[in-house]
Amino acid sequence: MRKLLVFILALSLFGGTMRSFAQASLTPDLSITTIPSDPKPFQEVLLRAESYAIDLDQASIVWKYNGIIVASGIGKRTITVTAPGNGQTGLIDISARALGSVEATASVVIRPASVDVLWEAPDSYTPPFYKGKALPSFGAPLRFTAIPTTSAPRQVVYRWSQNDSSLQSKSGYGNASITIVPEITSPSTTLSVSVQSGTFNGAGSASVTGKSPSLVAYQQKDGFTDYANGTTSAIEAQGPGTTVVFEPYYFSIPKNVTSDTFFTLTVDGKEVFGSPQQNMLRFSRPDTSASASIKVDVSTLEYELQRLARTFTLSFK
Repeated sequence: MRKLLVFILALSLFGGTMRSFAQASLTPDLSITTIPSDPKPFQEVLLRAESYAIDLDQASIVWKYNGIIVASGIGKRTITVTAPGNGQTGLIDISARALGSVEATASVVIRPASVDVLWEAPDSYTPPFYKGKALPSFGAPLRFTAIPTTSAPRQVVYRWSQNDSSLQSKSGYGNASITIVPEITSPSTTLSVSVQSGTFNGAGSASVTGKSPSLVAYQQKDGFTDYANGTTSAIEAQGPGTTVVFEPYYFSIPKNVTSDTFFTLTVDGKEVFGSPQQNMLRFSRPDTSASASIKVDVSTLEYELQRLARTFTLSFK
């Protein structure tokens, strides 16, 4: 009798275990693929549902974007949404139920990962009151700075490349800004950067084309240089005399235009010296109305490949 009771109890326990396994059900797999995987702010994103357990072509599918239904229907496997702006996120939820199967769900977060790349020519000279951006001359250094979106973490890895060539020595943690010297044989330079940290993966690039320097002449009036009126050829002066200042736009000057740059001034074939600065000449009105030919050559020891020369014609009215 005791053996019979033990047998019945064991059978009861075994059967209960079998029933619990039979009643349990696994949720079918469901995933979402985003194209592109790291969209820029407000970029169109393609979302595709994938599953190995459910026939999605026959399933009833519902898509939600930040809790709002944006698409639904039988076999609705793909949708297109707009990525949110900088510093924002978008939550995509999907539910799929095929005939005779358990409902499957999945979700994905859209987090824009754009990177702005800014450039500057740190040694490019512009005169006082110049309102534009200093443009780079050929062979002059360029500084590039990567600015990820606000959603990026503070500690990220910057991987730089110049014209598709990796700059490993300038890449690494915190290397958001680098300075490079463009290749002499290439008129333009493209710097690309990829920024990575955990789930953040953004990229950006900037292209810069070198520009030939320009020499502009300005006259002084009442002791002040008239930077509002410049010329690159003919200088027309009035009164008993004039002082002319020559400014080398976009010429690479490390520190100071008068101390780091050499000006060779020639008037009617005769070399003269500027006074009180080497890029400044004073002229007195001649007895006749004859004009003068002024040739200006600019050079610097820092950048031997950069030379600038221009000829001006000075006449008094």
